[in-house]
Amino acid sequence: MTANHEQAGPDFTGPPPAGDEAAILLGSLERQRAIFAWKCGGLDQLARAWPHPEPASLRRILIDIIEEYSRHVGHADLIRESVDGLIGEDPPR
Repeated sequence: MTANHEQAGPDFTGPPPAGDEAAILLGSLERQRAIFAWKCGGLDQLARAWPHPEPASLRRILIDIIEEYSRHVGHADLIRESVDGLIGEDPPR
């Protein structure tokens, strides 16, 4: 599947130059972290997260969400591996 300007929207400028992907990703993640912290009043603010009755920092809750998401991604990878027989990031054959 290829993306073009019409499919991606008016802000699409094309793929990043080769080798810049990591820098672009890290920059994007840092901007999202800053926005999240700004909107929430800081990552050290306490909040309650189900099912835990004790308050935890937003930083801890965000880390828990990332850990949970990564576990589910791993489960999806196991399902995919069982379907196509390939392990890891091998290209389809």
